[in-house]
Amino acid sequence: MDAATRLLPLVKLEGIEYAVDIEYRRIIPLKKPGCAIDMHSREGRRLVLEMQGVRWQAFVVEPTREQLLEV
Repeated sequence: MDAATRLLPLVKLEGIEYAVDIEYRRIIPLKKPGCAIDMHSREGRRLVLEMQGVRWQAFVVEPTREQLLEV
């Protein structure tokens, strides 16, 4: 992976898949990416607590391709 490559952890909570953008401290619902949730908001803190102990995947974002990985 080069410097432009990013890994976004994915988690599914309450039937909704989220990408976790640690760099920008956002939780992004995959079906509504324009509705990102700030990790420090009340809803963001609730989601972060629920993510503990849940199986995660990682989404690789590169300029030329995207790939889903198991973590």
